[in-house]
Formats: sequence, structure tokens, C-alpha cells
Amino acid sequence: MQKSVGIALICTMLFLLCTLSSAVTYRKYNGHYYYIETGAQTSWNSARTTAISKGGYLVRISDAGENAFVQSIALAAGTSPWVGMQRCSSNNNQFCFADTNTVLTYTNWYDGEPSNPAELCVRLYHYADGTWNDQFCNLVYAYIVEFDSQPADASGLEIDEYSPPPSSDYRKFRGHYYYLSATLSTYETARSAAISMGGYLV
Repeated sequence: MQKSVGIALICTMLFLLCTLSSAVTYRKYNGHYYYIETGAQTSWNSARTTAISKGGYLVRISDAGENAFVQSIALAAGTSPWVGMQRCSSNNNQFCFADTNTVLTYTNWYDGEPSNPAELCVRLYHYADGTWNDQFCNLVYAYIVEFDSQPADASGLEIDEYSPPPSSDYRKFRGHYYYLSATLSTYETARSAAISMGGYLV
């Protein structure tokens, strides 16, 4: 009898862990809601279709502040996801938001990018510094979905609301912000603290 109870308890715990791990974690920034899908990595077009079916869209990065926020999501997940930009249908040398066909006014390309006119889609290439890369759309990656308002399945959940770091505690150099902590820490503790702040060890 004890063995059966033990097995049942383990199975219940495993079910609970699987249920919890499959829940969507939303983050909020500037009135919009975001989540990153890392489990079902897919092509850019499939990611876009899924985002629309959920009432959202692949994230539209409009400025440096939003890029820093999106970078913090990717950094925490340890992945370089698809984002909602692609080469414009009317001009292959320009990039647009996919769902509005509006030409981008803010970009953050990695050095030497975009590099290939045949690479039509965009991903956050280096999540460590938030830079972008043009990419073949049929490759499979994680992706970030953005919503204009709170999604139905986010009701009642605790939302992680992102706040940019206070500028008075930071120093800026070449577009990046740096913070020196006076607390002595191990490497792993320092790394975890940096990620929790939306950054990374320099």
C-alpha cells in the first residue's frame, strides 16, 4: 500500500510540474503584453500565424527601450528569437513591420547586417547585446508574441511588469548601460543577478 501511495504521489507531482512548466508567463511593458515561446520552435511564417491566432502578433520593436525589454526576455530564456520584422514587399532593401508593412524607423543590426537580400526575416541575433540579423524564414527558432491588451488567458495571473533601470545608477558607453555592484558575489550569483535585472555580465 505504501508503495502505491508513493507512486501516486510522484505521478501527481510530475503532472503538477508539467502543468506549471507549460503555463505561459507574460511580461508587461508600456501597456502591452509579451511572452516568449521556446518549446515549439518554428519557422518565421509559422510563428507569425500562431501569434495572430492567439490574438497577438510577432513583436514589433519600435525603439531602443522596447529593444532592451525584448532583449531581457530573450536573455532570460537563453535564446535568439524571431521578431516581427521582414524585408518590405515593395522594397527589398528596406525592412517593415510584418503586419502593417510600415518601414522601420528604429533598427539595431549586428555589425555587417543585414547581409543577404535572400534572407527576408529578422531575429534577435545576439541576445547578449540585443542586435539583429536578417535570416532565412524557413529556419526554426523561438519567437516572441506581443499583445496590445491583456490576453484572456492572462486574467488572474501575476504579470511581470518590466521597468527600465534608473539612469542615475548607470553609466552609458556606445549605446550600452553599465552598473557596478559593490556586493561581493560568486560568478553564478553575479550572473543570476545581472539576468534578473534584464542585463548580463559585461
